[in-house]
Amino acid sequence: MRATWTAAVLTAALGLTTVTAVSANVAGAADTAAATAPRPAAVAQPTAGLPSVPDPTKTLDVLGALGGVLKLVNSLVASATPPSGTPDPAALQKLLDDLTAAVKDLVGKLPLPPLPPLPVSDTPRTAPSTLPVPVNPSDALAKVQKDATDLVAAATAAKPDPSAVQKVVPPLSVDSVAATVATTTSLTDVPPVGTAVGPRP
Repeated sequence: MRATWTAAVLTAALGLTTVTAVSANVAGAADTAAATAPRPAAVAQPTAGLPSVPDPTKTLDVLGALGGVLKLVNSLVASATPPSGTPDPAALQKLLDDLTAAVKDLVGKLPLPPLPPLPVSDTPRTAPSTLPVPVNPSDALAKVQKDATDLVAAATAAKPDPSAVQKVVPPLSVDSVAATVATTTSLTDVPPVGTAVGPRP
């Protein structure tokens, strides 16, 4: 059951990335065809604002690291709730250490977020956007790591309480899905072509 849940999360992540990349390719092809067709110069379509297609090699590298994180989360839940009812503290600690290393590795592979365009003095101010701010994948992964730490603490308590362990599993599951979505979204969150960006710190 847990393996099925992990597979479903990865399938959703891969599907989201594939659909987004294909959409970007289709949009780019359509704009290219439109740009090569004869038209008056006054109505030529600008190229600024077209989405960039993510590097497929880096995308697969990130998704592979994400799969490793989810696999360790799955193993942690299985080890914290064994059929015998008695978790192995040493095994849980090892899995937690491996998860910490895997999260660090994944964060290191994530693309840098795009910076906002440089301000232009003659551009009038506009109303602030009402769109929700996307979740930072690093923050989402940090929540997964905290949930995993809480799970290990509950499972290895001096007097383990099965109900206390079970209470930690749903937040870990929800945060794992949120981290998956945030990570896959970050792969397509690239600055548009022609957008001016400031220097990286």
